[in-house]
Amino acid sequence: MPADSAPPSSAEASAKSAGDQVGGATLTVSGLTLVSRVTGLVRDAVLAATLGLSAWADIFFLAFLIPNLFRRLFGEGALTSAFIPAYTRIATADPPRASRFASAVLLITTLITITLMILALALIGLLLTSDDLSQRATETLRLTAWMLPYMPLICLVALLGGLLQTAGRFAPAAAAPVLLNLCMIAAALYAASISDESRDIAYALAFAVLIAGILQLTWMIATASRRNLLTAARHGTAPDVRAMAWRMLPMTAGLAVFQINALFDSLIAFLLSPPAIDMTLQQITYTTVSWLPGEPAYPIESGSVAAIQWAQRLYQFPLGVFGIAVATATFPALARAASHRSDFRGVLRRGLALALFLTLPASIGLALVARPIVELIYQRGAFDADATARVAQLLMAYGVAVWAYSLTHVLTRACYALDRPSAPLKIMAWTVPLNLALNLTLIWPLGATGLAWSTAIASIAQVLGLLMLLRHHLDPRLLSDLTRTIFATVVMTATILAAGQLVSDAAHPGVHVLVAITVGMCSYALCAWPLGQLHLLGLRSRS
Repeated sequence: MPADSAPPSSAEASAKSAGDQVGGATLTVSGLTLVSRVTGLVRDAVLAATLGLSAWADIFFLAFLIPNLFRRLFGEGALTSAFIPAYTRIATADPPRASRFASAVLLITTLITITLMILALALIGLLLTSDDLSQRATETLRLTAWMLPYMPLICLVALLGGLLQTAGRFAPAAAAPVLLNLCMIAAALYAASISDESRDIAYALAFAVLIAGILQLTWMIATASRRNLLTAARHGTAPDVRAMAWRMLPMTAGLAVFQINALFDSLIAFLLSPPAIDMTLQQITYTTVSWLPGEPAYPIESGSVAAIQWAQRLYQFPLGVFGIAVATATFPALARAASHRSDFRGVLRRGLALALFLTLPASIGLALVARPIVELIYQRGAFDADATARVAQLLMAYGVAVWAYSLTHVLTRACYALDRPSAPLKIMAWTVPLNLALNLTLIWPLGATGLAWSTAIASIAQVLGLLMLLRHHLDPRLLSDLTRTIFATVVMTATILAAGQLVSDAAHPGVHVLVAITVGMCSYALCAWPLGQLHLLGLRSRS
């Protein structure tokens, strides 16, 4: 047993109570996020079977990336990260004023996002008048215009989800993505049943995204209304809204690091892969990049935008179920504990330890069984063995840093809870250029896989930088927690490798995945139990 078994002080007891709340909330969010991620895997399997790594798959995913970027950056990122601490402070002192503040932020967000959507649509309309656009670029812009209205809808959904989280209601926001998944599954299956054209499927999916956004917003408004969290009155909230807006500016830049890196991956894959002259026949006659000096050969294969998206979907499964769930559950507790140093250190310790405990084995597991996972979920219909090999390489590269993506979410929110929104900007100043430099260097020997390795390396560097910035707020006992988790993960890795030798290469990929997951989870839990790590889940209290 560890030596830190002295009777806890009142501050330690308070931190432990807050940490236990984080563990309980994490289980709630993780459970519902698991449901949404499972339906998401079904959605991805359907899309992979109908679109594969076609040019239209590239077009759809790049077009969908734009509204998704706004969702992640403003809806789930800077907006909610600035809103939750502000709302928490106001609600503690004056609940009616907090309701007016929430309503004002909701109205302003609606106006701003609709304005941005209109400006973006106008810009797309202007670009479409050009005669120099390729067919691929033209279709990408058109499909982007179709899905842009999803941007204001999903930003409002995320804001209402943050409001409900401050009231201890984590379930509605965690369950909302299920609606998007079901709509896209239905659209893809229906379109594929009446048409063999990938174009028809892509536009059916775009329409489904809009329908899903409307359903998600309706669901969240109804849930928030039942809790009486909103009001028609908004007087006296202008100072609070202005203060939150000023906090959002550096937050937007800080949280943009990962999103910008992901955007770079897709844009570079799109620009440096050969375009198809005939979108229907997938004919590719361009072999060199005519707009680069020396006209080098294209370093990236066609279809890599889709391949990147398929790989990202898989590594985002454990990230969403565990990593983001921990950050979501930890943030309100960090905001409440920010004024008490010992309490804050305790909550941050629990959040970081829990995030690594859940996501480090997931990182290693994805790398070990990348190919059978891709084959099991995606390989059917238009998605062949060659596509499986390409996506598996990307998944292995992205997957090794799932733990880093997870810790970044917790550490960034810790900065915001401490009212240090500009701190992550110091890290962004060098991690974004680092990622871009690695991208443009590694694509030539590694192709699209070099983009994934660049993102992974930059994310690990970002975590190390954030830990240095917050070093004075880290509990020294965190190192002990992390060491135990690393040891249990090493044992799990050795066990999975040993078990893999007993499974025939000819076995069904589901057998490979089932054996790896079963053996991995059992060995990890059996090792973590005597080490006292299961207390992080609230399943066992350390003495």
